[in-house]
Formats: sequence, C-alpha cells, structure tokens
Amino acid sequence: MKKLLLTAGLMMLTSSLVCAAEAPVAPVKGDCPPPPPGCHKPAPPRIDLDKKLKLTDEQKVKAREIRMQGQKEIRPLFEQLKTKLEQKRALLNSQITKKEQIEMIDTLNQDINKLKRQIHEVRVKNMKEFESILTDKQKKTLEKIKMDSRKEFKKHHKNCKPGPRPCPCK
Repeated sequence: MKKLLLTAGLMMLTSSLVCAAEAPVAPVKGDCPPPPPGCHKPAPPRIDLDKKLKLTDEQKVKAREIRMQGQKEIRPLFEQLKTKLEQKRALLNSQITKKEQIEMIDTLNQDINKLKRQIHEVRVKNMKEFESILTDKQKKTLEKIKMDSRKEFKKHHKNCKPGPRPCPCK
C-alpha cells in the first residue's frame, strides 16, 4: 500500500513538472525578444579614456567635474522626456477622438524633439569642454578613437533596419 501511494505521488510530481516546463511563459516587461541575426551585436567593452589618452591627475579631476556638471544638466531633461513619452503612450491608448489625439500627439512630438535637441546640445557642450582640457596629441588620439568607434558601430549595425524594434513586453 505504501509503495502504491509513493509511486502515485512520484508520478503526479513528475507529470506536474513536465507540464510546468512545457507551459508557455508570458513575456515580462523588459524581457524583449532577441534582435534579428546580424543586427545589434553586443557592444565592445567601454574604452577607458583616462588610460588611452594618458590623462594627468589634474585633467582627470577636471574631466570628472565636467561629467558631473553635464549629468546635473541632463538629468532633468531626461525626466521631462520620460514624462512626455509616457503622456504620448497614454494618449495612444485613450478614448478621445482621432483628431484630438493627432493634435495632442503632434504637440507632444514637438516637445519631445525639442528636449532631444537640448540633450544633444548639452552633450556637445560637454564634449567641447572635455576637449578643451586636452593637449594636441590627446585630441588627435581622441579623434582616432571616435573614428574607430564609428567604424565598429557601422560594421555591427550594417544589417539593421532603421527605426525602433517593437517590443511585445511593453
């Protein structure tokens, strides 16, 4: 009798594990499908500019200050951008008329583009400030690093289609 109960229990446990393994898993937010083959390969490891450019201790301190100042300027812009994108997403799911929806989305798109331009301007300004603390030799090395990075990017993204990939988990 004990053997029969033990065998039945093991069979139930085994069958439940097999069913659980075969059940489809719903995508979790952020659990996106893999990119198409040949597209968006993993990025190469980050370049340590301090070492590559052979920055002095004084230059390192100034570079850190420039980076921190840029983060202070960009953080509120990113928060605004995030809010605008959430508003746009909410509008797409709202029950207002198409005409109103289009007008409101156009306004949001203008605001989003303006914020993206501001973020770009802050980044360009920070890069110019960083380049101003470099020597001529370091500037040439930095330009070479930039060119190599652009070539690598193009090489890894040559099969990519333009535009964002839709993610089913959002």
